[in-house]
Amino acid sequence: MRVIAGKFKGLRLEAPSADAAHVMGERERGAIFNALFSLGGFEGARVLDVFAGSGALGLEAVSRGAASVEFVENNPKTREIIKNNISAILPTPARSTTSLGHEGASAPLGAATASPIHPAVPSGSVEPRGLDINPRSTLGESNSRGAEQQYEIIFSDAPYDKPQWGLVAELPGRLASGGKLVISHAKTTPIPDELVADFASLGLEKVYEKTFAAAEIEIFRKK
Repeated sequence: MRVIAGKFKGLRLEAPSADAAHVMGERERGAIFNALFSLGGFEGARVLDVFAGSGALGLEAVSRGAASVEFVENNPKTREIIKNNISAILPTPARSTTSLGHEGASAPLGAATASPIHPAVPSGSVEPRGLDINPRSTLGESNSRGAEQQYEIIFSDAPYDKPQWGLVAELPGRLASGGKLVISHAKTTPIPDELVADFASLGLEKVYEKTFAAAEIEIFRKK
């Protein structure tokens, strides 16, 4: 597994085992990011990567210009993989902090004060929630400001055998105006009609849909 494009292009990422998390293929990831680029791109975006697995979606967004990313992953072993992948892109002087950015950039939500950042590091921020570089274990875990952050891009890639639509239903409330919600699910397990209706009532419209061998990718945009 690797970062496909952007400032970290070609960086190899550690991946969890297939029984620990759904591992999205490069073809699907590439299609998602091509679609998001056509819908406004990533520059300055705040990103939430839910059911994060390896963290590949969030890190790809940062590579392409997102300002910050937060990860949510409830498997402790998989959270360690996210930490390893973040460490791979953090410059040595900054690996003890929770942020990745350029000197002078505004600190992301709840970030520790960072040491001066190496010039080669891109103008983005990596800020997984929790202590040091640990991702959040649950969506409801409070952030340091005691308020719910709003995001321009949210990724939801739940295990295909456990789609967890109840949690997915909470995600539109975290979207900023104009924000995009990207949902990956098994082709055989479509988004429930009542959830699609709820999305519409909350001002979300489907702007992209593509089917792969076993997967379906849908993107909703908040008006």
